[in-house]
Amino acid sequence: MNDGHSMCDGQGTRARSGVSAREFALRAARALLAAGLVAAAGTCAAATWADPAKTLRTAFEIDVTGFDPAATQDAYSNAIEARIFDALYEWDYLARPYRFVPSIAAAMPEYRSSLRSWSERSA
Repeated sequence: MNDGHSMCDGQGTRARSGVSAREFALRAARALLAAGLVAAAGTCAAATWADPAKTLRTAFEIDVTGFDPAATQDAYSNAIEARIFDALYEWDYLARPYRFVPSIAAAMPEYRSSLRSWSERSA
């Protein structure tokens, strides 16, 4: 009984509504992979939040543009960077004339005779 809607393509394989066997296998593999990923996601540990004592929270009118001091130039990013990064040296404003003093550095930099290189030791 052949009414033009045969389920056999004449080569012993069943036709899958115009989808080749290779495409069918790829779809099946993708479905199995997706099911495996969903199952694996359920076994992962829940995300843990950062320690609130170590979290910096600020409120600004706009979002910061980044945390790279060499790449950012806006006041909001600079305000956050000042709270995140420590400077090696700082100004001693009580001394006259003002002078640079170590902040987190162990000592002032040691310059070579050519003044082209120096070394810094941090605490």
